[in-house]
Amino acid sequence: MTSHRRKTEVINYFLGRCSREDQEKLENWLRQDPGNVELAEVIIQEAIRNHALWSALEQDKSLVRQKVMAGIGKKQNIPGGGARNRLLGKIAAIIVSMGLLSSIWYHYADQWITLQTNYGEVKTFVLPDESKVRLNANTQLRYRSDWQDGLRELWLEGEGFFTVKHTLTNQGFLVHVPSGASIEVVGTEFNVFSRRNILQTVLKSGKIAFKAAGKIQSAPITLKPGSVVEQINQEKINIQFNADPEKYYAWTQGKWILDDESLGDILRKIRDSYGLQVQLTNPALALRSAYGSIPLPHQGQSPETLLENVADLYDLTIIRNKGHYYLKG
Repeated sequence: MTSHRRKTEVINYFLGRCSREDQEKLENWLRQDPGNVELAEVIIQEAIRNHALWSALEQDKSLVRQKVMAGIGKKQNIPGGGARNRLLGKIAAIIVSMGLLSSIWYHYADQWITLQTNYGEVKTFVLPDESKVRLNANTQLRYRSDWQDGLRELWLEGEGFFTVKHTLTNQGFLVHVPSGASIEVVGTEFNVFSRRNILQTVLKSGKIAFKAAGKIQSAPITLKPGSVVEQINQEKINIQFNADPEKYYAWTQGKWILDDESLGDILRKIRDSYGLQVQLTNPALALRSAYGSIPLPHQGQSPETLLENVADLYDLTIIRNKGHYYLKG
């Protein structure tokens, strides 16, 4: 039986979402045995049938064509890529033979609803079952348009705060994230953060079941209010009980609550939510920590106001130079 991790590696390789190191490892695995190439082909076929690959590609049709054309037209131009060329060629043939490149692609695309926020934009959406989700900036949420009486399934990339409505038929509510982990609930309020290989789930009220991804294939972990579960790089799981959940979803109230928060973490948040790249004149400043609360920019307000508040809190000076931002101690 093929491991979940191997399946994830093959799909991420085809999507171009793996690191250079992981790419080299997988290519070496493909070269080791022709059977590995055939196994990779089976994994992609299965992903296509289950829509896993296409839900990941749904946001970027050009990527589909790019990957397919790489397999069809550039087989001889990929250095050291004999096994990879063979894999891409076979995958291209699968896609074309299944008609997924054109008409069926649009058929599947029409069945998905995508909710999305831009940098600096926070927005609340009402879902078909009257549950609500507040999406943080630079976040995407997808679900099938034929959401009816079955399982309520969604795919999140970014950060969202969910207020889930309990239904008379006790429909499940399942949130998937790119790492392969999932959070299942019936009726509750919880926050999900999924960026940069970090998955963090915080429960405000109700009860949820957290199912880990990657190497850890344990039974779902049941969380109670005030619990925080975090998984980094699909590996070890950290759980906090009796935490203060408010600081994790304070962004829904237009602020960040800092509790010994490092400057490095804050700058990553600014980059994630506002697309603002900020450099430090001294890398050691990234370890500087602070307590307190920072108001977030209102809709349409420049993210520079947030950077100014951060600079004040951490006792730093902002240097602006040709569109670049630096913080100096």
